[in-house]
Amino acid sequence: MTQKKTNKQGQKQANSLFVLYVYNNIKAGKTPKQIAQILNITPQAVSYHLRKLKASGSIQKIGYGTWEALEFNPKQDKQTKVGGGRALGSVCLSSFSKIRGHGFKFRVKIPNLSNWSRRVEFLDKRKIEYEVINKGFTQRIVFRGCKVWLNSSSIVVYFPKDLSFVSDSASDSEGRAFFEIVELMKGLDSLFKVSFKINKSYQIKVFGKHFADVGNGLAKMYKRDRRSIRVHNSDGLWLLIDDSFGLAELETVGVSGRNDSTKDMDSVVKPFFNSLKDMPFVSNDHHKLGHLVADLIESHKNNVETVSNTVVTVKAVVDILATLVKPKTNIDKPEVYSKDTSECDYIG
Repeated sequence: MTQKKTNKQGQKQANSLFVLYVYNNIKAGKTPKQIAQILNITPQAVSYHLRKLKASGSIQKIGYGTWEALEFNPKQDKQTKVGGGRALGSVCLSSFSKIRGHGFKFRVKIPNLSNWSRRVEFLDKRKIEYEVINKGFTQRIVFRGCKVWLNSSSIVVYFPKDLSFVSDSASDSEGRAFFEIVELMKGLDSLFKVSFKINKSYQIKVFGKHFADVGNGLAKMYKRDRRSIRVHNSDGLWLLIDDSFGLAELETVGVSGRNDSTKDMDSVVKPFFNSLKDMPFVSNDHHKLGHLVADLIESHKNNVETVSNTVVTVKAVVDILATLVKPKTNIDKPEVYSKDTSECDYIG
């Protein structure tokens, strides 16, 4: 019975994420046929999610097979809303295997172009709307729904706040976002009738990215109490709870120093909560428990570079939690994870 209930919750969450992903593709101008190919689902499944989005007022039909994205509103569609239904006293601090990447910011180094200093004349001639910022040195345009800053030696791209890339890991989500920025740069090549590649490749640097563990147990507790957590270290903010989409999300957001939101999600946050997946908690002081867990995650992050320290940290987490809460099931031996040290910059 418990397994069936868990499966139903996982299916509801998967449906909610597919609705969000279909919405983002509609906003990007994709047709239902293209969305079916991108998501590897049937046209009937796409039609199902389109009906959900239409019923919530998130999209409207403007022609045969053509939809327009409005403001995303997940709360009107109760069947696909994530994060409800369970009592506070029996929240399980575990993680579903869905990560939502969003808030991407890219800086693209561009080659020396002979006429780039005359780009304002080009914008005026083509009647492309722009704003002058940065003391007149930068022009800001909107291209394919993204804010694009045209600088003398680089192009900066801000993906829309509601554009998400849902996957099983932060690294895969970032890869999907990278594919989109490459496609956008190809579009800018066509718009300005030049190539922004250097040595046949776009020189892309990611300088902003958030990864959310959707339906996180700790985030659900804080959502119900209308509280928040923001975890800082010497390199700045790296972990927070966000509920702007009603999805009860624990997010990694750091991009400076030893903080890297991709590695922090895949090598710290997900392994930490997965090690607790078989231990539901019962506690009266959820706020105190939440801050304790946040401190322990930070401790786990500080020590995850070495295998020996990771073993000690995870064991300490389980021992401390066992003194504060009453486990309903036996605790399995936690797995040991090592931190990925690969680089996150791209050339594509």
